[in-house]
Amino acid sequence: MQLRLIQPDDAEQLHHKYFCNEFFKQFYRPYDKSVNLESTKLLIDNHCQIIAEGAVSYLEYGFFDFNDHLIGLLTLDGIDLVSKKAELLFGLFTPGLGIRSGVGEAILLALIQVFNRLGFHKLCANVYSYNPRAIKSIADIGFKAEGVLRQHLFIKNKGYVDVHVFGLLLADVKECRAIRLYQKRCLGYIAF
Repeated sequence: MQLRLIQPDDAEQLHHKYFCNEFFKQFYRPYDKSVNLESTKLLIDNHCQIIAEGAVSYLEYGFFDFNDHLIGLLTLDGIDLVSKKAELLFGLFTPGLGIRSGVGEAILLALIQVFNRLGFHKLCANVYSYNPRAIKSIADIGFKAEGVLRQHLFIKNKGYVDVHVFGLLLADVKECRAIRLYQKRCLGYIAF
């Protein structure tokens, strides 16, 4: 698996697997909206231009398998370069995957990107109350619960939902037993 910034050549896969996937959008907050392939291409082109100009507030990465098929997304939103923090939005397109099915590797790649390559201090995650699997998974990889925003968002077909707020520091990653064990097994080396 590889993690890389979404590029214009990825528009067709992104449009089909993200913008046309109602199940996935229940769990992954859409940053942008797209109604067709052309608007998806335009969104990606515009975002690439913003990155080139250095005025970025979010970065959108794709998880790709070794056949270059898009299998998931990682968005770093609300990037604060002074405090070196961002909000993590993460998801794989195949529902029900567990840590042994690629999720663990994807999480490690995301954490390496955020802490080792970008040099961030903190990563935040907001998880909807109707996604208990994500709440458990995020805690299992070292995120600390920081609070619950009660009835914070209105989600179509769900009503008002609570949002669980989590935070992760590099020190938390280094202390997390699951990350220590999994990085050795998955990556073959200790990244943190």
